[in-house]
Amino acid sequence: EFAHLPAGNFLAGSNQLRDPDFTGDQENPLYVVVDKPFSIATTAVTKDVYDRFIQELVSGMHPEIAVNIAPTATGVAHASGFMNRVVLTGDSPVTAMPWDGACLFCNWYSKKAGIPQDEWHYIVDPQKAEILKQRPDSHAFRLPHTLEWEYAARGGKKLAPYPWGGPYIRNNLGCPLANFKPMRGDYVEDNGCHTVPVQSYSANDYGLWCMAGNVAEWTNTAYDESVY
Repeated sequence: EFAHLPAGNFLAGSNQLRDPDFTGDQENPLYVVVDKPFSIATTAVTKDVYDRFIQELVSGMHPEIAVNIAPTATGVAHASGFMNRVVLTGDSPVTAMPWDGACLFCNWYSKKAGIPQDEWHYIVDPQKAEILKQRPDSHAFRLPHTLEWEYAARGGKKLAPYPWGGPYIRNNLGCPLANFKPMRGDYVEDNGCHTVPVQSYSANDYGLWCMAGNVAEWTNTAYDESVY
């Protein structure tokens, strides 16, 4: 399922007033204009869906590629990267897959959508499962760019510290609003001592789930401090 986001603008990055947990980051607010609407999946990719992708690679006589991009751990607790080997449910987010695996998954999804291979976004070395280059004019599935992801994660709230507004991490009933405790607190207190199903808590105003916490997510572009 996908949400269709409008064009708009926002302040990317962080500063001490908006993000007291990360005052050491060398980020300054950056005014960003998203000049075109775009679509993005409403949840992270689940373990069940990624497992299906891997199984199709194996059954398609590409077991060596499947080995290279299979997840390397059974669970990651919180976006801090704390490893916790647990048995995840099928609707939990897939964790610990390499960036190339996430890109190949996008190509697989494009194939499922009936998009011809010569229009897929990622051009791949078929022997090594490595991304050789990208098609910038492709309209096939791809990972979001870093600033696209942040725009989506904010859910239309330009200056809020969290996607639900803030500054609190519980609602008026005392229920946690996300699966994270950056740099402080008790990991179990937010009802998630490891990753939780992708539609846990509440969606943001764009209809996107768990855009703060739960699991770290790949983007198409690497973080570059000099951008901010």
